[in-house]
Amino acid sequence: MAIFIFCSAWYFLNRRDHLSARTKRLQRRFIIFLSLQISIPALSLAGPILGVVFLFGTVNTSLSGLGNVALAAIGLHGTINSVLVICCNEPYRKFTMDLFVYNNAIAIEAMQT
Repeated sequence: MAIFIFCSAWYFLNRRDHLSARTKRLQRRFIIFLSLQISIPALSLAGPILGVVFLFGTVNTSLSGLGNVALAAIGLHGTINSVLVICCNEPYRKFTMDLFVYNNAIAIEAMQT
């Protein structure tokens, strides 16, 4: 279903001739960032779960340590999603860069004077 929606959106985006080049570029960028924000967190959830299920099916011993690692990896889902939102949205990215880069430059100048 997701592949169908993505392909349909891509088709309609490329088909419309009445849109300006800037609008097409912004919509294409939106589709790419949206697919990143959906697929990477989904993989961060599915990867550890599938790994544990596969290893539990192939190995006859109890792998509680592996389960703990998988739960820790799943716990990173929120962090991964937050970092993707900051990276994919320009206002958030600009604010974060201003917060860390420019404030450090001001602090260094204040220390030097």
